[in-house]
Amino acid sequence: MPLVEFLTKFLQSRFRLVLITGLLALLALAVLGCTHVWVESDIDKMLRTPDPVLEEFESRFPITDDDLYVILKSEADLLQPSVVTAIRQIHNELNSIEGITETRSLLSLRSKRKARRYLFPLLKDDSTQADQWPAARAAILAHPLAVGHLISQDRKATVIATRIDPLLDDEAQIRPLIERMQAVVTKHLPGHEHEIDSIITGFPALHAEMSQLLKRDQRTFTTCGILIGAIIGYWLFRSLTALVIVGAGPVIGALMTLGLAGATNIPITVMNTIMPVIVIVVGYADSVHLMLDIRHQLTLEPPPRAIALSIRKLWLPCLLTSLTTAIGFGSLSISTVGAVREFGMLTAFGCLVNFFMVQLVVAIFSSYFPQQIQATSIDNAAHQEKFHTFCSQLATFVDRRPKRLAIGGLLSTLVFGLLCFSLRSQNRLADSLPAESTAIQSYAVMERQFGGASSVYFVLDWVPPLRINSPEVLDKLAVVQEILANEPQLGQPLSLLDMLQSLPGKTGRSERYREQFAALQQVPAEYLTPFLNTQYRQATIATRTTDIGADAVLKIVQRVEKQLAAIQDNHPGVTVTVTGPAISLSRSFIKLIRDLGWSLLLATCLIFLLMSFLFRSLSLGLASTLPNAFALLGAGASLVLTNTPLQFVSVLCFTVCLGISVDDTIHFLMRYQWHRKHGFANRPAVLESIREVGPALMVTTCVFVAGYAVTLLSYIPSMQTFGWLSALSLSLAVIADVLFLPAVVLWLMKEESN
Repeated sequence: MPLVEFLTKFLQSRFRLVLITGLLALLALAVLGCTHVWVESDIDKMLRTPDPVLEEFESRFPITDDDLYVILKSEADLLQPSVVTAIRQIHNELNSIEGITETRSLLSLRSKRKARRYLFPLLKDDSTQADQWPAARAAILAHPLAVGHLISQDRKATVIATRIDPLLDDEAQIRPLIERMQAVVTKHLPGHEHEIDSIITGFPALHAEMSQLLKRDQRTFTTCGILIGAIIGYWLFRSLTALVIVGAGPVIGALMTLGLAGATNIPITVMNTIMPVIVIVVGYADSVHLMLDIRHQLTLEPPPRAIALSIRKLWLPCLLTSLTTAIGFGSLSISTVGAVREFGMLTAFGCLVNFFMVQLVVAIFSSYFPQQIQATSIDNAAHQEKFHTFCSQLATFVDRRPKRLAIGGLLSTLVFGLLCFSLRSQNRLADSLPAESTAIQSYAVMERQFGGASSVYFVLDWVPPLRINSPEVLDKLAVVQEILANEPQLGQPLSLLDMLQSLPGKTGRSERYREQFAALQQVPAEYLTPFLNTQYRQATIATRTTDIGADAVLKIVQRVEKQLAAIQDNHPGVTVTVTGPAISLSRSFIKLIRDLGWSLLLATCLIFLLMSFLFRSLSLGLASTLPNAFALLGAGASLVLTNTPLQFVSVLCFTVCLGISVDDTIHFLMRYQWHRKHGFANRPAVLESIREVGPALMVTTCVFVAGYAVTLLSYIPSMQTFGWLSALSLSLAVIADVLFLPAVVLWLMKEESN
């Protein structure tokens, strides 16, 4: 055994110090890289895929979903002189805050009165006087740009929209800006007679809160993951030295992975915030297997040789588990969504790095402290014996009913698979923040009163010789706006027609807005450019969508597009395209689910081929798929039974658990084949494998389940779903590995005598 002899000599030499020095240097570099890790909380930026239509639209129209909204709400009618006075004070002071480039409110509305090229404001300084107010109030209610846009239909809420400097895209910049805005609002609303509440919402506020939660989760997950591993490790080994040795390798691997993220400018997102925990628990499982075997070998051989024998025995199973886990995560690299690719490649890198870290750290440090890690106490021996007794009972249970267990496992998998056909996908903003979140509650108010903050745009294009004032173009604008107004899940549409109707002149159908078009040149550019771009012969109709999820948004769009297709021949030369951040994000989400599904299929096929090649048996390759299918389909069925929609973190969980659950299968089948090569017949080989590998499988599953259960401490609902779904999937996997897989092998594999 050349490898054993080489390792034995190495573990007695001074070269160990060279490797320890190298490990410390790598650790220092990893910590340095960790200091450059940053957080990306913008779901749109995280999930968005290349969208040429949206990119072209954004280059032609000054649209954004990054406005901050100050909403004033009350149980009373807000169209009162005192409220308008407060709005004026807030509007003017917000305009003076550094970082705010534009403010829009009821004070921004223009009247139909003009002097030469100047349009008078709808609300003048004296509009709140007693004799002027009735006319001013009536003008607001009649203004096409007011009700449903700047003041709610029931007049119990009004909005002040602020456009922020696009350079302010960091939580550290956004939060102080929000605080300054809140101070301005609070300053002008104290003790108001109408009991007015104020909130500040918008995607920047949501992203700032999510960024804060992600940072908190990152600290919590890593700290609690290490702590849980330490508790389980100490309970298992009853040795502080063994605990430190087992945990050191995985922690170094996780730090190196985070360091790589910092060095390559890959951000921490809601998707990869769990990545360090995954890397730690995957490496920890191999550490536990290795340490348990070393402790057993130390009772038979002197320390250096005992460690060398364990390394020789387990390096291949550990390498294969690392490879299959890396394949599971690496398959995510086929995704078109950058955040998914980054998560997959980072985690695959961490799993492979952890293989080397675990082998080196456990072997080298065990050679320095063999007495401290050896299981010598009576209590610890009894503690270990409980595992083996339980696993022996499991082996007996399987031996008595292999056919029934195998068929039961196959039928259960089939039932789970049938239930999975009822899965429905959904992504909602509410899944990214807790229900008690101030930001999400504020956003809910924006939804109820103004249809939401997520914009959808219908873009009209016309060809020469048509012009914006051509009957075909104006009629198409009116038709599209009417169709959108009849969609209950969309906000009130807003277009150039509303702008024209707010301008002086006759608005009769036969007039075709001639006077209004003449007055367009008096409209400030910042009010007109969101609706019209004559250079590219385009006009927009803007609406808002509530937080209903990608499938629902796209169904609305398809329904509208179907209606528009039916009347296309009525307006030759005029076409309509739908776009906007909400549409792009919905399409990206659907594409993400598809990509994750393909990556899951790819990983399954690759793992099956690897297992069949490894064990030189198609039967064992097929048998190895049962535990993974049982676990993944069981998790999918649980989503159906709990009425939980399929989210991107759910599909991500399936990929994660496929990569991890196959590890247990490899350890069992590798031990089974080892016994077969050493003369055991089929039945004794299966039963002995359950007894020997069972304790390590159960301990590592406890580590996995506890590690992923840490995500239940997250404030983010989607992360909580990831936590319980992962824990359930891995629990089902170990049940399948110690019950159904041995039963299938006993039932299907031919008995061979010595």
